[in-house]
Amino acid sequence: MAKPKKLDKMAAEFIELDEIDAQITKLKTRQEELKQSIRDELGASEEGTIKGVTVVTYVTAQRSEFDQSAFKAAHPIIAKRFIKIRPVRTLLLKSKAWGEAGLRG
Repeated sequence: MAKPKKLDKMAAEFIELDEIDAQITKLKTRQEELKQSIRDELGASEEGTIKGVTVVTYVTAQRSEFDQSAFKAAHPIIAKRFIKIRPVRTLLLKSKAWGEAGLRG
């Protein structure tokens, strides 16, 4: 593993990223509130209109999914033959340490 890279010159980018994350969280919360309000207003209806134009549908559908855990439990040998392992590099922001690094006031 390579030694840690000093990112002091990027402090402003981390601060901006933190601000953007806070805005996104706030917007997603508001988005969900608005969607729930629309769901509540629709009630059992599957279609909503404004000025006679359909602007939203809310229908129940059936979705099927493959239960990978159950398959692995029932057929572990077969499951191993179909598992692909590949390298993944994940950027994990350690935002709890940002105050210590002087990125938060």
